[in-house]
Amino acid sequence: GISSLLKMFAYSIVDPRAFIVYENCQGSLGNMLYDIYEEDRDEEVEEDDKLYMIKFKPLYSELKKSPCFLRTMVYQIAQALDLLAKNKIVHSDIKT
Repeated sequence: GISSLLKMFAYSIVDPRAFIVYENCQGSLGNMLYDIYEEDRDEEVEEDDKLYMIKFKPLYSELKKSPCFLRTMVYQIAQALDLLAKNKIVHSDIKT
């Protein structure tokens, strides 16, 4: 419910930018699913290009092998978005 939302402490508008100060979240869904590491470039890679290695975490494997678990997680995210909309709360970091 609403008690799970992060609290906004302050805001400031310095035209043309707005700044919001809110409590820190303990992590993100992306951080719970995988880590990304920059790899050393080899000779075949352009100097400006970067290589990254993705290391998947246990939650990622669980979501892949269990459609029921994935469905539950997606449903909970939808419920959270619905709660925000019903209370006219804007989320500061929704990704597609």
